[in-house]
Amino acid sequence: MNGIKFAESGIIEGWAAPYGSPTRRDAQGEWFSPNTDFQLDLIPTGRPLLIGHGLSPEAGPAVVGRITHVERRDAGLWIRGSLDRAGRYFGEIRDQLAAGALAFSSATMAHLRRTGPDGEILRWPLIEVSLTASPSNREARIVSVKHAVEHFAEIGQPPTALKGLFYGPAQEAEAAYRTAGAEVDAIELRRAATEAYRRYTATSAVLDRRLAQLRRR
Repeated sequence: MNGIKFAESGIIEGWAAPYGSPTRRDAQGEWFSPNTDFQLDLIPTGRPLLIGHGLSPEAGPAVVGRITHVERRDAGLWIRGSLDRAGRYFGEIRDQLAAGALAFSSATMAHLRRTGPDGEILRWPLIEVSLTASPSNREARIVSVKHAVEHFAEIGQPPTALKGLFYGPAQEAEAAYRTAGAEVDAIELRRAATEAYRRYTATSAVLDRRLAQLRRR
């Protein structure tokens, strides 16, 4: 289909970290702002593009491309990346891009980030950006694939028609998108609760062993 043609170049760009506000938070209740320090000089060039932050059971931490340009804009952090066209996952990524099914999601290292008491992200050294079908921030989306605008202009369709290719007609697409978003939020909430319980039990076990050692002295 013609919708795949513009993805063959492997050049993609869009919002890696769109700015939010106290009333426009991500799934973790946080948001980027013009005050966020992305420490772009920390890694001057070649940040990796991954799939799902390397957590995908199928792809793992496979590098599927590299970020070639990063810049601050009025609405957030904008990136351009080059996909590895010879890579194992390029075909699948290309098809999902053509269907409008992927978004960007930025990542840092936990010990480097700083967040204000109100959820504003103050420091977020940009380490990698991933392609994901379930971004934490629904505004962090790939809004342009090279030649996409020209292609859709030629066939008389807006760029939002991409989403329709994946979800179906416009009204059905919006309903499916909202349903999918709600399901993702529920999964993330359960995952966070499970992880918190795992840390609690691990810490409790350590404390119990330490207490037993003290009692034997």
